[in-house]
Amino acid sequence: MDIKFRGMSPLLNVFDMPASLAFLSRPSRLRDREHVGRRRRVRLVWLQRGGVDLMLNTAYETAHAPPSPDPARTESHRRHRPLLWVP
Repeated sequence: MDIKFRGMSPLLNVFDMPASLAFLSRPSRLRDREHVGRRRRVRLVWLQRGGVDLMLNTAYETAHAPPSPDPARTESHRRHRPLLWVP
């Protein structure tokens, strides 16, 4: 039996969902296909544009979220930024 893949939806954990949506939605024109939660408490978002899917999930449950991002993770992300290329 041959399994055929037709696409991929990477899932990224984010600290601040509203900031992440603002960052990704403007330059890339990814549109909100579906989301779980309301207003500033959105926990899971499926973004889509053309044949590209991207899923965002909050890194922490609301009750367990620290007041600010972990500095070690922030530094690691700064040094190893993914390339977001938008034509």
